[in-house]
Amino acid sequence: MGLGRDKEVVDNFGGKVLGDARAQAQLKASLAVAYARQTQLDLSTKAIDVALVADPKYVRAMLLRARLLASRGNADQALAQIEAALVVKPSDHDALLLKGSVLARLKNDRAAATAALEAALVARPLSLAAHTELFVLATGSPPTVNPNEWKTGITLKTLSWPFT
Repeated sequence: MGLGRDKEVVDNFGGKVLGDARAQAQLKASLAVAYARQTQLDLSTKAIDVALVADPKYVRAMLLRARLLASRGNADQALAQIEAALVVKPSDHDALLLKGSVLARLKNDRAAATAALEAALVARPLSLAAHTELFVLATGSPPTVNPNEWKTGITLKTLSWPFT
């Protein structure tokens, strides 16, 4: 799905129903991202719901739901969804990274956030996002980089659109 082509994606694939459950979940998760980029959050939520009905253990959709919840300030619900994803895929980098971000930014739990981010680095040692989040936790400020490349903080824009 190309950036800037979200309307086209929704127009072409929004009504598609696929026979394979995993394929349906993948399609609906992609549509959820496209809807969210267009700030159609209700449609994004519905697409995530359909994805999880098709495949209740589809981690990408679980994390998309968690990101939407976190972007609305629902830290406990977001963390519950992340934990459910980690039951399915215990060392998932994206789940651990999101967990660290939610714990740091919405729960102000630096110790737990650090532990989650360090686990994300075990899963993906070269993760710039995890290293950056840990730097911010340690120093209280982002490293000196191009502000257009700075992607931390929990907002709808930075909460994974596109999903990382």
